[in-house]
Amino acid sequence: MARPLTPEKAAEFEDLLRFHEHFDQVGWVPPRNPPPDTRAEVARIEAQFGKSKALLGLRQALGDILEMTSSRSPAWVQQFDATCRAAGVKTLSECRVVYWSKYRRVLERGKIVNHEQFHMLTAIAIASDMALPLAPAERELLEAMLEDYERRAV
Repeated sequence: MARPLTPEKAAEFEDLLRFHEHFDQVGWVPPRNPPPDTRAEVARIEAQFGKSKALLGLRQALGDILEMTSSRSPAWVQQFDATCRAAGVKTLSECRVVYWSKYRRVLERGKIVNHEQFHMLTAIAIASDMALPLAPAERELLEAMLEDYERRAV
């Protein structure tokens, strides 16, 4: 039997789930009709694979949302953040701060140690191709770490 999540990870799970539910309701441009039933989908994943795997999935999906919204205007982000605050949900800006600080820690270490970090850095590499400017040295380090992880994962 799987161990329960630590209180910190359980709180993160709920925070991310609530953020995803809110984003699915009001964050899509254009709106999805009907919006997905995020809680039911996460419950299905949790039942099949466990809560820790569902948390990993929520983190990866957050990375996808951050990548998808990286080119949104500051005005759009401010407006969406306001809807988050009104709903009592973490804001997109708060999620970006956490996500980017994790990215910086991986860069400082110079090595990807798990699939979650690989997914995060892949999303950043894709975003940097589109709208996120990276310094050439940072881009080279990012690509080298991704290639190294892919070699080790095979």
